[in-house]
Amino acid sequence: MSAADATLVNAAGLDGEQRGRRPRLLMGVGRLSVGAFVLLSVAVLLFVGFGAATSSWRVVPVRTGSMSPDVPQGAAVLVHAIPTSEVTQGDVIVFQAPIPGRPLVVHRVFAIEHGPRGSVVTTKGDANAGPDPWHFRIRGATAWRVGFVMPTVGKLVMTLGAPDARVATLAIVVAIVVALGLAAIWTWGALAPILWRAPEPVRHAIQWSAPEAHSWRGPGARPAPVPRDLVPITVPVKGPSRPRSLIRTATAIGLVGAISTAGFGALALFTGTTAATATYSSSSLEAPTGLGASVSGTTVTLTWTATTSTWATGTRVMRGTVSGGPYSEVTRISGLGTTTYNDTPGAGTFSYVVESYYSGNSATWTSADSNEASATVNPALPVATTAWDMRDASVGSELDKTDVFYAAGDSRSTAALAWGTAFDTTKYLQWDFSSALPSGLSASSVAFNFRFAANRSSETACFYFETRRASTGAVVATHGSSSAPAGCVTGTTQQTISTSLSEINTSALANDVRIRLYGKESGARSALLDMATVSGTTAAGTGAAQNFTLYEVRYTDNGAGLVNPTSSPWTIALADGTIYQTSIWSSSFASTRYLKFTFPSYAPNGTAVSAASFTMSYLGNNSSNACYYFEVLQGSTVIGTHGSTSSPVSCNATASLVSVTTPLPEVDTAAEANGVAIKVYMKNASSVQTSHDLIRLDYSYQ
Repeated sequence: MSAADATLVNAAGLDGEQRGRRPRLLMGVGRLSVGAFVLLSVAVLLFVGFGAATSSWRVVPVRTGSMSPDVPQGAAVLVHAIPTSEVTQGDVIVFQAPIPGRPLVVHRVFAIEHGPRGSVVTTKGDANAGPDPWHFRIRGATAWRVGFVMPTVGKLVMTLGAPDARVATLAIVVAIVVALGLAAIWTWGALAPILWRAPEPVRHAIQWSAPEAHSWRGPGARPAPVPRDLVPITVPVKGPSRPRSLIRTATAIGLVGAISTAGFGALALFTGTTAATATYSSSSLEAPTGLGASVSGTTVTLTWTATTSTWATGTRVMRGTVSGGPYSEVTRISGLGTTTYNDTPGAGTFSYVVESYYSGNSATWTSADSNEASATVNPALPVATTAWDMRDASVGSELDKTDVFYAAGDSRSTAALAWGTAFDTTKYLQWDFSSALPSGLSASSVAFNFRFAANRSSETACFYFETRRASTGAVVATHGSSSAPAGCVTGTTQQTISTSLSEINTSALANDVRIRLYGKESGARSALLDMATVSGTTAAGTGAAQNFTLYEVRYTDNGAGLVNPTSSPWTIALADGTIYQTSIWSSSFASTRYLKFTFPSYAPNGTAVSAASFTMSYLGNNSSNACYYFEVLQGSTVIGTHGSTSSPVSCNATASLVSVTTPLPEVDTAAEANGVAIKVYMKNASSVQTSHDLIRLDYSYQ
């Protein structure tokens, strides 16, 4: 081969090499592009995924120009979570606007007021002339504040967030995956036997020159060179391992597909309405007005004027134990026609507000609070009292069996044992009084009321006394003395002398009071006694003050100066075995034969009464069968009847006292409880007497 031929062969080989380098360059660029795309997808996925997993940040597009120029339309904002308490005036936050559709809004905090029920926020767009028409309360613990603005990115995010764009993105990713897969299959040559001839290996041209050949014509002769052609040889260059190349290519394809789909899908997801919100309520929904509260017993009655937002769903009633909240929902009242509610919260002081609410379009909004109204419900205060005004008509006509110390001027009096002309501390009169008052109350204006007279018109009777604890006998205070009596009366006209007992200032002390009275009479005769009571006033919480009178349950006349004098109990006051015995009953009921008990007043006016009951302990003498029914009267008006002539409340034919308690649901106000009378109609099958140990009225008031 000539030199020119060798040159041509060499040039042809170099052109082939250059043509081999060009595909390899293109493949390198492609691999770099795919790698960059994969890395970008990984970065997007990690960024968005970490923010979602940790609730640290969100990407939110800006759809309008209300925050221009700082946050232009089409931008995206990176928002991060902060505690609600850290939201301050001037912050740019993301929230769901309290309007139909609940769009995400990026606006600046114009005003904020932090309170126990959350932060109430007013917002404004920088480009708007005034603040937004709504106020809202951030009820959650987290709010979202704008930290970084990315111009133009919002358009891409909004585009990716659209359903059609998501489908298109997925289609593009699938197309890329298919294309790259086919390219990998083509490169590997797996289908070569079927569809096409496998590409020849790349051959690089090299030249090899053979050494000269010599001919020998004789000794000493120089060999003549024999020309040899230059021989072009092509040597295949070994390429990369096909299995490893396939694995790398398939892995890249998988990463591209998965990461692209996940990355762009996640980015699109965070443009939804739940992307950056806490729980909000709107006071563009007008609040109810004119809330008022009143108390009757255990019931708090609330009244208000309905919201002017006629599209509201209804009203929420909220109650708290501290003024200013926090409040808890008591009830929801659907519709705006009802503007009153009765609550029974128990005892205590309560604060109320009402809110209008709207439920619809997948939203629940509440208005701001109404004005606050407070109400105090007093604890139920128990009263247990016997009757001292007792009338016995067992024989068919009424006899007054009222306690002699019960009232003044009732023609019922008694004479004490003879007093000496000088005071003697071994001789005294003593009264233990009833424990009818509820405990825990303050008492004021407490006084001992003693009505008496001397035995003769020309004689004078005087006294002084001690207040003691009935439970222990301990002296609490002394009123008057032997040299300065608490009171004196000359003649037989009885007079009432009331002495203040300032030491008795609680209902507990009043319920445990004992009066020991020392007396003298100038003629050394008996004093005439008409009344001995303890009176005062209690205050029951916010209810009206109630005047009270306590009556004796045990009387002792130790005019003889005995060490252990005999006491006389009011027989029906206690279940102590001391009894009151009636006259003879008829064997059938009669409207003229009864026992009537009138009870004193202990419920403050205006209070509600509950759990009223009447208890009577009785038996028929000689184990006779005694039965009864009764009426409840307020004055002369019958307000309730329990049992009847054909169906008595109770019958007892045993030799033992039977105690029967009957509920009185008709007694449910102070007006009905104070001065209530129980008229018991009885019969005795043997037409004999009955015996009674305890007569008691129980109730509670609030």
